Amino acid sequence: MSTNAENPEDGAGQPYSRWEEFDEANGDLEFTYPPQRKGFASRLLRGNKGVCVKGLLFLIVLLIGFFLGYLIRRHVHMQAVPHHSGRCGDSFWEHYYKPELAKKLRSYISTERIDTDLKYFSNSPHWAGSGVDTLQALYIESKFDNARLYDIQKLKYLVKLSKPDRLMPNTVSIVDTSGAAPVYLNSSLFSNGSASRENGRQEELQPFVAYSAAATAQGDVVYAHFGRRSDFDLLDEKAVNVTGCVVIIRRGKIPVHAKVAYAEARGAVGVLLYGDPEQVAADQNATWPNGPWLPPSGVQYATLIRQFGDPETPGAPSYGDVELLSSVYRQKADFPRIPVQPISYAYASEIIRQLGGMAAPSSWTGQLAGISQYHLGPGFKNTSGNAQQQVRVQVNNKEELSEIIDVVGKILGKTEPTKYIIVGAHRDAWSHGAIDNAAGTAILLEVMNAFRKLLADEPAWHPGMTIIFASWSGEEFGKIGSTEFAEQFGHELLTRAVAYINIDAPVVGNHTLYVAASPLVKKAIYESARAVDCPSSIHATQRDDGDGGGGVHSMYDQWLATDSDYDSRPRVNYHNLNSDAMPFLLQAGISSVSASYRYDPASSRYAKAPPVKHTAYDTYDYFTTMVDPGLVYTTAMANFYADLILRLADSAVLPFDVLDYVSVINAEVTKLKTQHGAELKGHNISLAGLEFIVSRFAAMAEQFSLPVHFTPLSGQHADPFHTMQDAGMKILHPTKGIGQYIMDAEVELCRLHYQHNNEVLLAVERAFLVSTKTATTRHVLFAAGEEGTIVFPGVVTAIEAAMLGKGSWDDVLRQVAVLTNAVQSATDVIRNAYAPMALKQSSL
Repeated sequence: MSTNAENPEDGAGQPYSRWEEFDEANGDLEFTYPPQRKGFASRLLRGNKGVCVKGLLFLIVLLIGFFLGYLIRRHVHMQAVPHHSGRCGDSFWEHYYKPELAKKLRSYISTERIDTDLKYFSNSPHWAGSGVDTLQALYIESKFDNARLYDIQKLKYLVKLSKPDRLMPNTVSIVDTSGAAPVYLNSSLFSNGSASRENGRQEELQPFVAYSAAATAQGDVVYAHFGRRSDFDLLDEKAVNVTGCVVIIRRGKIPVHAKVAYAEARGAVGVLLYGDPEQVAADQNATWPNGPWLPPSGVQYATLIRQFGDPETPGAPSYGDVELLSSVYRQKADFPRIPVQPISYAYASEIIRQLGGMAAPSSWTGQLAGISQYHLGPGFKNTSGNAQQQVRVQVNNKEELSEIIDVVGKILGKTEPTKYIIVGAHRDAWSHGAIDNAAGTAILLEVMNAFRKLLADEPAWHPGMTIIFASWSGEEFGKIGSTEFAEQFGHELLTRAVAYINIDAPVVGNHTLYVAASPLVKKAIYESARAVDCPSSIHATQRDDGDGGGGVHSMYDQWLATDSDYDSRPRVNYHNLNSDAMPFLLQAGISSVSASYRYDPASSRYAKAPPVKHTAYDTYDYFTTMVDPGLVYTTAMANFYADLILRLADSAVLPFDVLDYVSVINAEVTKLKTQHGAELKGHNISLAGLEFIVSRFAAMAEQFSLPVHFTPLSGQHADPFHTMQDAGMKILHPTKGIGQYIMDAEVELCRLHYQHNNEVLLAVERAFLVSTKTATTRHVLFAAGEEGTIVFPGVVTAIEAAMLGKGSWDDVLRQVAVLTNAVQSATDVIRNAYAPMALKQSSL
C-alpha cells in the first residue's frame, strides 16, 4: 500500500489513484480515496450530543409528517362536488376548462374539410368487412397518424357476418299452388343498384336482412301491420290464423328482430318487410330526386341480431386464431329459423292489393297507391278460376367469418392520463351511408383535427384526461366493432373510462337538437349546447348575453323552446340502446351520450329520420340537397361535440350531477306504481322499501351536490393554506422557496381532492351494474327491450312474465330486491367516500 495512505496529512483531502498489483486473471483497475477529515455535522452527531440531535430531528420530521398527513386526510374527506371557489389559486385552475379555449377550439372546425371527408366516405358502398371498408380504415389510420395521435391501433376482429349470395340472389315471387312458373318475379329487389352505378366504384349488396335463415317458404299471406305483439293479439281476436303463412309487415315502431320473433312464435313460415308510403313517401310526387321521399323501388336493409356483438362469441372478443376461437369461444347463435326478406313498397302493393279476408282496421291502412282499404288475409282473392295463388320467399344468405377493423388513437391527458373520454363513430354502412354514418365519421375526423390544431397553437396545453378517438366497423350488422372493443378492454374501461360520446347520424333534420344520454351527464350537455350558436337562420334571433351587447340564439335556447321536459329544461331522452353506446353503458357502466339535429316531431315530414336511411339512396347528393345544404347543421354538431369533449376531458370537476339520476329514478318508481301497483299489491309485494332507499339516495345526492367547503377542524370555512399556518406550520416557510413549496403542495392537494370527487361520480354510475346471476340484465336501470328501452328491466320483465303465467311473483319480488340493493349501493358509494362529513343523520 502507498505510504500516503498511512500519512493523511500529505495531500490531505485530495483524491488520488494508484495502480494496485496487476491481477493477470482480470486486469482490474482500482481507484481509492484517502480518508477525509470529519466535518462539523459528523462531529455533532457523535456521542450523547448526537443522540439528542438525532432525536430532535426525528421529532421535527414526525411533526411535519403528522401535519401533512392531517392536511391530506382532510382534503380527501372534504365535502362533495366542489365548485371553483378560488381557494386553490390560479395556478391550479389554469390547467382546466376555459371558455376562451373552447371558443378557440370551435373556431378550428372547417365546413370544407367536413365536406371533403363526407364525399370520400359516401362515395361507394362500404359494408363491414368489404374491401372499401378496409381502405377507409387505412385512410382513418393515416389521418390519425398525421395528427400525431398516440398509440394508434388497428384492432382486427374475426366475426360471423351474414350476406346475400351474389350467384344465387334472394327472390320473392307470386306462384300458384300447382307449382307452375312464377306469375310475378320481384325484379325491384335489385333496383337499388342504380344509385351505386351512378356514384360509386363498388357494387352494392342486394337488399337483405342479415342473419335471416337460408330457406324457402311458401304460403298464404297475412298482413300484420307493424308486427308488434299487440298487432298479433288483434289478429288472434279476429280469428286470423298466422300458422303456415307468410306475414307481410311494415317497417318501424319496433326492431326488426322483435317483429320476426313474434311472427315465428305465432307459426309464420316467412316474413316480408316493407316501408309503407305513410312513413317513407307521404308525397309520392316528391320522391328522390324530385323530393326527399323514398322512391318506389327503395328497399331498406336490416339485421336480426338482438344481443349485440359477434353473434358466436358473446361476452368474449373475437380475435386470435380461428381454431382457438372455434374450440373455445364460438357457439351457435340463436336466430329465427324462418326466411326474412325486405321488399320495396312498389312490390308490397302488388301483394297487399290482392289480399282477401277481413278488412283491416282503418288505423292499419297505409298509403299504398290505389289501395283505399287494406285486408288481413290469409290468402289472395280468388281472381283466376280454380288457381290458388301464394307467395314464395327464397333466401340464400350465407354466413362466413370476416375480418373487421376498428381504428383507435389517443391524445394523452396531462393531469389524469389514465382517465378516458372515448369518442366513437361507426364507419360501415349498408350502402353509401351519407346520413348513416359518413357524416358522423367526417365530424369525428374534424373534431380530432381541431384538437390537433389547438395543441399546436397552445404548446403548454394538454387535455386533463386522455381522449380516445375510435372508428368502429360492423355497426349495421349489430354494433359488432364497438362491442368487441368493449369486451377486449372491459376491465380497463371499468376503472378508467369516464364517458363515451357516440357520433351516429348526427344530422337527420333541421329543427332542433335531440339528445339521448345517461342522466348523470345532462349538466355537461346543457352547458355545451349553451356554448354553440343555433345553426338555423329561422331561429338565429338576437338574445342578451348579459353584457348588453346581445348575441346569437344558442342551440340550447332553440332546444328548450321546442322540446322541454317536465323539469323545465330541454328533454334528454333515455338511450336508444340500438347504438354503439350500448356496450359501454350496459356492460361497463360508462355514462354515454348520443346527439343529433333532427326533424320536427310535430310535422309529417318524416317518421323518425330521412326515409332513405338504410337504403342505397342515402348518398352524398341526397344529404347535401335534402338534409343539410351547405352542411350548416353538420358543422354546428361538430362544434357541439368538440365543446362537449373538451368540457369533459378538461374539467377539474366532472360536470355530472347525481341529482339528475335521482329525478329519473323517482319518476320511474312513480310510473311503476301507476302501471303495476294493483298487481303488486295483490301479490303482497310492496315498493315501500325501494322508495325508502331512493329517499336516502336523494338525501345523500343533495349533500354531495352542495358547493365545496374547505372545513378545518374548527368547523369554520377557511383557506387551506392559512389553516396550515394556524396549525403551527409557519416554521416550514421561513424563506420564499419553502413557502412556494407549500403552495405547490396545496395545489396538488386540491387536484387530489377533485380527482377523488370525480372517482365518486364514476362509481355512482357503476353501482347500477349487477351480476347477471341475480338479475336479467347487467344494468338494473336500463336495458334494450324488444319494443324499445326498458327502465327497471328486471322488475318490468318479471312482472310481464308473471302476468302471462310464464314466471312467478317470487321472481318479481327478487328483482325488486336487486333494484333496491343497487340503489343502496349507489348511496353507499357517496356515504363511504365521505364518511367524515358532517351530515344530518336524521335525513339519512
